[in-house]
Amino acid sequence: MISELLESVESLSFDAALPGRLVTGFQDFPDNAVPDVPGAVRTALEGAGLLDAVKPGQSVAIGCGSRGLANLPALTRTTIECVRERGAQPYLFPAMGSHGGGTVAGQLKVLANFGLTEESMGVSIKADMAVRRTARLPSGPQLYQGEDSARADHVLLINRVKPHTSFRGPVESGLSKMGVIGLGKLEGARIYHAHGVEVFVSDLTEAAQLQVEHTNLLGGVAVVENGHEETMAVEALHASEFAGPRERALLDLARTHLPRIPVSPLDLLVVRRLGKNISGTGMDTNVIGRFAVPDLPDAEWPRVTVVAVLSLTPETAGNANGLGLANVAAGRVLRDIDWQATYTNAFAAGVMGLRKAAMPAVVPCDRQVLELSLSSIQTSPEQARILFIDDTLSLSRAWMSPNLAAEWNAAPNCRTGPEASLAFDGSGLMTSPWNLA
Repeated sequence: MISELLESVESLSFDAALPGRLVTGFQDFPDNAVPDVPGAVRTALEGAGLLDAVKPGQSVAIGCGSRGLANLPALTRTTIECVRERGAQPYLFPAMGSHGGGTVAGQLKVLANFGLTEESMGVSIKADMAVRRTARLPSGPQLYQGEDSARADHVLLINRVKPHTSFRGPVESGLSKMGVIGLGKLEGARIYHAHGVEVFVSDLTEAAQLQVEHTNLLGGVAVVENGHEETMAVEALHASEFAGPRERALLDLARTHLPRIPVSPLDLLVVRRLGKNISGTGMDTNVIGRFAVPDLPDAEWPRVTVVAVLSLTPETAGNANGLGLANVAAGRVLRDIDWQATYTNAFAAGVMGLRKAAMPAVVPCDRQVLELSLSSIQTSPEQARILFIDDTLSLSRAWMSPNLAAEWNAAPNCRTGPEASLAFDGSGLMTSPWNLA
């Protein structure tokens, strides 16, 4: 069916001239990466006394999610080692709500794509989609915990703290949300999202506190990343600190280091790859300026007329959640989609998920993606403001139409470099500035 669809539109032509040359742009972010990530994890755990409650022989479930954290294997392995040094028995479990298709096999595949396997980590991985009820919010949502973590004596979480892609609140993506949504598996994610974005804004703090009171949550390792996708902060939080001042301070820190597109408006933003390891919405809505959330207006910066996506990341395992944020996509995206994984994740997120899983216009090759995109805007191709980025986590380098160069150079910590050609092979696959053939 997919092949038939792409063949049916293969002969379409679009009256749009493409720029022959692009200008390379660089954006300098602070070089403040943690030099010794394992050492930072040990220092954080010991300094907080987070493992003081762990007794020899006890089991400790260590939860990891579906985000592609920098240094995730090192973060996880060191946490495992520290637990073992207490004489306890650690194991891993997927704390990722509805991701991975909401199945055991799918969630194990997500972990494996991040380098987290029983062989690489030296511990068992226990995954179970069965849940038990923990507490209920006064506003309505029932909270859950997966059996894979509920059976342990203690639970530790590892997650990145950063601004969320669909709501604004005192706490957003981080340990608190993982403790509510990730810990609750598919059922917990579905029930909580069904009450709308309002429960994230108004009730996430209370939900996290209820989970702490009614589960075996011990705490977590929280990390913040800089604009280079590097670990810049590692802190250990007791469960009682979830949604408290320390997690909120980490969110503020993450917000100040969130990569941003330095030029606006754009007629066309071309994104090389989309995936759950990049963002929960495939592309970070804070970067592209589109939220697709009821009652949440799009950002004033950047303003983008057309967003085009060329591929999915291997790590996303076919989950194309967030594709609905794009207007145009290449045929390879459609061929690589795992519909069960995409729709399970999307449907669990309610109306927010439905919008982000909608299908953009799809044409067979990269050349047609650009031609369709440029033919649809109300600007002549010669004047079109075009930006190419690898993904929304990787903004230290980009390529742009020459008419953006002066603005890029004028932006703080930005500079332009050599020119690059925009080229395709005989089948329309891009060979420059990216080699996608």
